[in-house]
Parts: sequence; C-alpha cells; structure tokens
Amino acid sequence: MADTNAPEVTEAILDSNGEVFGFLTTDPKVIYVVPREWNIHNRKVFLEKIPNTSDYELYFILGPDFRKSAAKIAEIQARNPTIVFLPLPKQYSQAVLNIPDEVGTIQTSLTPDSVFNQSPLLYYKLRITKKQLSLFKVLTQNNAFITGLIEYKFPSRSEVFEAIASIKVDFRSSDLDIRDRNEDYHTEWMKYQLFNRHIRLDGVLDKKFYLGSGISVDITDSIFKGYMLEDKTVVKVSNRKVYLLSRNNIHNFKGEVFFRIPLLNSNVTAAMDISMDLYLDLNTLSIYVTKLYPNNIKFKDTNVGSFYIKLLRKFLQQKSVLDDLSKALTKEFQYRLLNQNLFI
Repeated sequence: MADTNAPEVTEAILDSNGEVFGFLTTDPKVIYVVPREWNIHNRKVFLEKIPNTSDYELYFILGPDFRKSAAKIAEIQARNPTIVFLPLPKQYSQAVLNIPDEVGTIQTSLTPDSVFNQSPLLYYKLRITKKQLSLFKVLTQNNAFITGLIEYKFPSRSEVFEAIASIKVDFRSSDLDIRDRNEDYHTEWMKYQLFNRHIRLDGVLDKKFYLGSGISVDITDSIFKGYMLEDKTVVKVSNRKVYLLSRNNIHNFKGEVFFRIPLLNSNVTAAMDISMDLYLDLNTLSIYVTKLYPNNIKFKDTNVGSFYIKLLRKFLQQKSVLDDLSKALTKEFQYRLLNQNLFI
C-alpha cells in the first residue's frame, strides 16, 4: 500500500549542465535526488574460470550511481545544511544491458523486468570464451563499451511520469583478474576483500581523555581510516582456518586518526603504523582481530602543544583505546565479509 504521507514531487532542480538533478517536494526539508546512471555497485564484480572448460564467468552487480550529484548536493547544503536528500521514489519498468556478441553472452540476470523484483540492484552473469576475454580486456580502456538503460516511473501530484537512466559499466583491469575455483579459492577471495579495501570507522575514539589529577577533556568527531599492506602480511592456512600475521612483527596496516578536542579548540591528526594479526574461520565466515599495536605514531596538522602531543601519544597506546579499536575493526571486517558473501 502506498504511503499517502510521503512528500510529493513539485518542481525539478537543474544542475549547471541543465540536467535534472532532483526535485523539490511538498515537504520543504526534503529533496528527491535522481540517479542519472547505473554502474558497478561497490566493486562487486568477479571473473572465474569455469571448471573443466576453457571458458570464464564474469558476474557483477549494478546499482544507482549518485556521484554526478555530489557537487549540486554540496552547493545546496552550503546554503541550507538541514536539507534532507532522499533517492527519488520510483517503480522500475525494465533494464536493458547491451552486450556485444564479440565479448560474451548473458547467462543469467536479475533485473526489474518483473513486479516481483523492485530492487535498484541489477545482477548479470556473462559467459566469456578465452578469445572474448582478450578482447574484453582491451575494451576496458573504453568504459562506455558496455551500456544500457533502465526505465522507471515516479508519481507527482496524482500523475505518473516516465524517465530513463543510462547504464555505463566501468570495468577496470583489476576486475578481470582470474580467480580459479581451486581448493584455495575462498582463502584467496578473503585475502582479496581485505587487501583491496580501505577501512573507515566513525566515532570509534569518541571518549574522555584524562590528563591526570582528575582532569579530563572530551574527544569528539573521531575518524579512523586505513588499509592493510599485503607485502607485509603473512598468510597461513590450516584446516580452513586462515591467519593473517604481521611479517616479523613490523607494521602491516597503514592507519590515520582524526579527532577534535573542543575544550582546546583543536583538531588532531595522527598517522599510525600498526602491527595487526587477524584470524578467519572459513567454516563460519567469522573474523577476529587478535593483535593490534601501533609501532609508530606521527602527529601532523595539529595546533596543540608538545605537552598535549606527549599525552595524546600515550592515549593512543592505551590498552582500553586499542581494545575498542580492535572490536570496531573486527565488527567492520565481519560486516564486509558477510556482505560480500551474499553475492557469491
């Protein structure tokens, strides 16, 4: 049943190129944003060799891409930071993806051609010969060689309008790295997810920072981000248990932390070289951070004095702080692995 209280479309908003960015609505605090393109969703694209054949399977997820809307969103938010941006409510009609015969054939797909699937995500699996794969790799240099369109309808004051968005698949050369289905396939897949993704955690260090003598200040707006270094990580496998260990206990995770100290009116940024060990159980798809220790902390872009720098360094090395960071990383890694697993 339709939500009769939903904000209705009133007036189109154009961007600097004269294209429809979105719509004003009957709720002055809500703007509907139009997805103008569909593209690879969260880099969910995999190429595999089909066992006992010379052919390959390429399968991928497409989703709405709002990157072209970023500049207009920033412009509007600068004038009115309390505006809420929502995807335009719509009903999908059909999706068409044009695959040249020279590069493969569609084997299976899940698209909104049926009322039973109204997800904005599209799934395709292609079968590709060895010869076609060679051509496919050459054509990836032209991101627009696989295109298509998706049709949808949206309501506006008791009327229904039809619209079309383009599909432009931006395959990258790294998407076409072959991952054979051998006995180590799942291990390699796990490594791929860990070593090819950056981590960002918001609010993980938001807490009180004790200066001593019962005096404390609040740390707020913390952001921790970083990535694992494959060349400094040893991978060991035993009975479907995978261990990722820092090589010779040197740092294998490049991290950076940012936070504010309102009482001092200060922003703090610190680069962190971290030794990290992880344990994965492939039977349960569980992952745990078993060791996390900062080998080196270098402060930059900060306006606090050397006295506070010394205290902040101790703060970032406290067991309670590192325990909180380990738990947050474990949760994030676990979420990512399970999320990726939904599509294999």
